[in-house]
Amino acid sequence: MKDMARQELQDNEEQKPKLEEEIKILLVPKDPEDAKNVQMEIRAGTGGDEACLFAGDLFNMYKRYCDSKGWQLSVTDASEGAVGGFKEVDFAVSGTDVYGTLKYEKRRASCATRSRYRKQWTHANERGYGCSIARSRQV
Repeated sequence: MKDMARQELQDNEEQKPKLEEEIKILLVPKDPEDAKNVQMEIRAGTGGDEACLFAGDLFNMYKRYCDSKGWQLSVTDASEGAVGGFKEVDFAVSGTDVYGTLKYEKRRASCATRSRYRKQWTHANERGYGCSIARSRQV
């Protein structure tokens, strides 16, 4: 009996950080803006063709994520790179609780109307390149 209790205690200790994080998120009051749709923009930064390819990879990542959530993604404007990818791509995401989900995406962006971050990558040949991603809720 004691061994079972020790095992259960050990299992619960392993789950504790995950459960605490879930509770923190559940305690945050629901923002009325969470139900709105999102307009996003991905721009290739420094790095030329490699940055365009990276911007294309980011767009494809968001596209697959939106598909997995059952959201609709529609491209509003795109400028393709010379060897593939995008110099710039603007797209709208619509569906249930889109802004509420994407406002906490990856970098825990602020809840401001518009948030930006820059993602930098270093290729094997030590050349850096990056992209900027902007998202804003639709009014």
